[in-house]
Amino acid sequence: MKKFALLTLFSLAGLLFLFALQTPSPVASSPMGFTNTPLPTEAPTATPVPPPTPTSPPPPSRPHGNPPHLPATGNGAAPALPETLALGRVNIPALRLDATLLAVPWTGSDWDISNLGENVGWLQNTPALQLGENSVIVGHLDLVSGAAGPFAHLGHIAQGDEIQVSLGNRLFIYRVVEKFVVADSARFVTWTKFPSQLTLITCYWNSWDPDLMAYRKRLVITTRLERVEPQGHALFVPRLDQAAIVN
Repeated sequence: MKKFALLTLFSLAGLLFLFALQTPSPVASSPMGFTNTPLPTEAPTATPVPPPTPTSPPPPSRPHGNPPHLPATGNGAAPALPETLALGRVNIPALRLDATLLAVPWTGSDWDISNLGENVGWLQNTPALQLGENSVIVGHLDLVSGAAGPFAHLGHIAQGDEIQVSLGNRLFIYRVVEKFVVADSARFVTWTKFPSQLTLITCYWNSWDPDLMAYRKRLVITTRLERVEPQGHALFVPRLDQAAIVN
């Protein structure tokens, strides 16, 4: 009889133990406040992180030799290269200017304008006119002889005036956008990415320094290309489109 009672007691204890396992514990019974909420079966969606935006470098100054000053286009020498080496012509109707266009060579540290004389010059290592970027043309304000240079009256040019450049069998027609004065060390006006499709530079008449015997400022004219017209004749052009690009 005792064995039967013990067996019955153990059976009841076992049933109570199994019942306790199947009954969830209340939240209040958990010392950490955990619940028996099932974990999600899918991992959370990762939010994509956009790649960093690259910082654009400043526009390069051409050429890479970084000349200390813009070309000294005032008080220039009278001798000039023969017209057989001409690239074309520059005409500004409002100023009654019609001048031969030569190439101004780059020496590795500066532009050599010693033989520019009464002509105007395209600065080598700036983009050629055909490229639609910032081509740079310079001309003397005055000459050592006391005569006026080809750009002596460039300061009278006005916004909207036309500038014509004859090159090969094409005529490039530009319109003046802006006119301003910079220091002779402001090389940014020759940068490739400077927002001009043709930049004209000469010395500023009111900046003569008698101690240095030099002009300290430059007059800058910026333009936009309006159109290109064909011409019936072709001047000899020594591959200006390739000669202009020197990295």
